[in-house]
Amino acid sequence: MDKGKNIQMELTGEELQRKIEQITREIQKDKEEGLRVNTDTTIYKAANVMLDEYLTSQIKRKKKECAKYPVYEQEANSGPNNAHPGETGEDDDEQIVYKPPFLGRLKGGD
Repeated sequence: MDKGKNIQMELTGEELQRKIEQITREIQKDKEEGLRVNTDTTIYKAANVMLDEYLTSQIKRKKKECAKYPVYEQEANSGPNNAHPGETGEDDDEQIVYKPPFLGRLKGGD
């Protein structure tokens, strides 16, 4: 019976060795997946930083254009505060002449 217990222990030892190898493989796989996730996160963060820098440069460029050409300040919702009457003024001397719409050729013998 003593030998039977030793065989039982050896089988248990082999099973334990297989379990240890299986767990080791799972840990290695999880580490690789974690590295992959970290790499993806790093790529997304870098892309986000690049987008922020691009948008910041575009905003600065637009501000320079607005300073150089004040007409760009007139937005749809801006109201009269940003209007520049010198640049958008109308001529009061203009005379408006009404012309009826063209009706085409008159029908008849004329």
